[in-house]
Amino acid sequence: MTATTTNPRTAAIAARETAHTAYQALAAHARTCRSCTPYPSRGCVEGRELERDLNQAILAALRACEAYATTGDQVTYHGSKSDCHGAWTVHGPTAGTLGAAYTLTRDDDERVLSGVRIESITPVGGAL
Repeated sequence: MTATTTNPRTAAIAARETAHTAYQALAAHARTCRSCTPYPSRGCVEGRELERDLNQAILAALRACEAYATTGDQVTYHGSKSDCHGAWTVHGPTAGTLGAAYTLTRDDDERVLSGVRIESITPVGGAL
């Protein structure tokens, strides 16, 4: 029997997509459910279950992102902001991104990049 290993980058992207799908499901439900419209956590049983699923998906996405590039790791940014290409340090996850993006810092010029997607970075000496 062959054991399959999941690429950390692929796992992080999949976890992000799962969190996004869970968010869309909760939002769609909240738009149509009178009990859930103001506050899903106080709404109907289905709304509370969808919110629980979303929270679990966000936590899984955070863990997957941390497995790909841990806080403090050196990464190479190669995203859409060409003036920012090069070496950065992972500061942590970006708030409000469903656990799917990083905040990067650069000590030499005190710059910060926020909301950086997984596809835009590669850990230095690390896995793709």
